[in-house]
Amino acid sequence: MSGKRFLASFCLPFFLMLLAGATVSAEESLTTEFSYGAVVSKTDSTMVVNEYDYEKDEDVQVSYDITDKTEFQNVNSLAEIAAGDTVDVIYQIENGIRKCLHVSVEKPENESDLEPDDLEPVHPEPQNSPQNEVHQP
Repeated sequence: MSGKRFLASFCLPFFLMLLAGATVSAEESLTTEFSYGAVVSKTDSTMVVNEYDYEKDEDVQVSYDITDKTEFQNVNSLAEIAAGDTVDVIYQIENGIRKCLHVSVEKPENESDLEPDDLEPVHPEPQNSPQNEVHQP
């Protein structure tokens, strides 16, 4: 009987460790992916993006879930994103659903955001003046 107890007491913890390891490895198997495109539509918790599928060699519309863990760049929330905005999306697929980890909205550069050295100088057109005239002998 003591042999059976030893076997049971050894096998049960070993089995539980294997089971726990399988659960952890399933969670770790989620890969992080990247995509980008133009927003087509949105709801309170999803965003549909028109993006290029390289395997199909065509544009496709893909739905992304926005969660309370989604981080935003250049906007504060999904509410500030509009149809037509270009977005970069970092996501993971969980049970066939694309869940956004990070959304970055590409905003056009405003001249007010540029440094003075970035702006091209504006030169007035030369006007006819005695200094600009060419004298021929």
